[in-house]
Amino acid sequence: GKWLAFTSNESGQTELYVQAFEAGETPQVTGERHPVSRHGALVVRWRRDGKELFYLGFDGKVYAVPVTLGREVAFGTPAPLFPISIEARAAIHSLVGFDVSPDGQRFLIPWVDGTRAVPAVVVVQNWEAGLRPGVD
Repeated sequence: GKWLAFTSNESGQTELYVQAFEAGETPQVTGERHPVSRHGALVVRWRRDGKELFYLGFDGKVYAVPVTLGREVAFGTPAPLFPISIEARAAIHSLVGFDVSPDGQRFLIPWVDGTRAVPAVVVVQNWEAGLRPGVD
């Protein structure tokens, strides 16, 4: 509850940052803003014990970053865990995004079955011939 993970595009590309957080009458972030990701980050989740951060990278992979919390915060190197489908990435941009189990071993990621919904384009030619005379 003393650190906040968030994404920001202040560098020109959306990246993951961690900053100290003070709750209270007027909650606020304080101190240094620590960059975590290096090549873009979208959705972010903490492991319950605060020892790991997970985020979706711009390359479609979910990454894990070891975290050491204390008076200061330190981060390990982001490691790719697994890729997710383009369809799932589109669904992740909803309010919920993805989620991770408290131990960081299981993930809940939206699944979209692209094989069931076949996109179609319907072209109607000579549609004017179907109009009744005198009807606008």
